[in-house]
Amino acid sequence: MAPFSRTLHTINQLLEEVQRLQGCIAKLQESSMSQISRLEDQLEQKRQHIIRLENKLDSQKDYDDLKRDVSILRSDLTNNPDGKNIELLLEKSKNLALENRDKSPSREIEERARKTMV
Repeated sequence: MAPFSRTLHTINQLLEEVQRLQGCIAKLQESSMSQISRLEDQLEQKRQHIIRLENKLDSQKDYDDLKRDVSILRSDLTNNPDGKNIELLLEKSKNLALENRDKSPSREIEERARKTMV
């Protein structure tokens, strides 16, 4: 009966080892799921940050055009004392500013919000 009892003891040890390993696997799965969830949250935060930065960039991309217009206005002031070209350029600048305001992402969001409220 000694070989049978050794075999039984070995089987019990193996069963304990299997249970221990299953517990380790369960802990690893839980830890992995938790880490995946945290990483997904971080990814979403980064996506939202990128969207905010893109919106900010879009709202500022006309800065160079406006800077150029101001430079042209300054040169027209010195070169054209009667101011006719300046008036045309000012009107164009006002129209561009209105278009940019109407196209801005925040403006679109406001429009959507107003439509849903009505």
